Amino acid sequence: MQTRFPLDDTVDIGVAADEPVPMSLRIRVPSWTPGTVTIDIDGRTAACGRAGTYVELSRTWKGGEVVSLRLPMALRLSRYVGTDPEGTAEHHALETGPVLMALVGAAGLPIPSDGLERALEPRAGRPLHFAVRGHAGCRHLPYWEVQDGEFTCYPRLDPRAAREGDARPKGDS
Repeated sequence: MQTRFPLDDTVDIGVAADEPVPMSLRIRVPSWTPGTVTIDIDGRTAACGRAGTYVELSRTWKGGEVVSLRLPMALRLSRYVGTDPEGTAEHHALETGPVLMALVGAAGLPIPSDGLERALEPRAGRPLHFAVRGHAGCRHLPYWEVQDGEFTCYPRLDPRAAREGDARPKGDS
């Protein structure tokens, strides 16, 4: 198998066989995958699968064949329901594919949950790293990459914040 997943969404599986061998290969399409996943064998579409299912490829395999698939990852929020001492904020985890993201630089943002995705800007050359527009010093990155400093995986998001398209705090222009 060759992949840089989750830093890259492509997975290639090479077949090693000295002679043709009949076999079924089952590929899991993760439940977090948006849309349909296309599975190719040597560059030709062999099957498609939906999130949360398995795709079975039953055939006689030859050495050197390559099964390729792309597992696209979309940003999504998962609401955390727990104790909020102030009772004015919502807590959400940001995930992309199977990756739990951490907010570094703050414990929360004055952004409504439905505006967070629009406020994220991918950081060039840093896969899975996002700056937060209008909030210098705040960024989302994979939890496993947090080294030190203030961070949270369930930041407070303010449901009362202005629901502006670019999610900038008041006073920014």
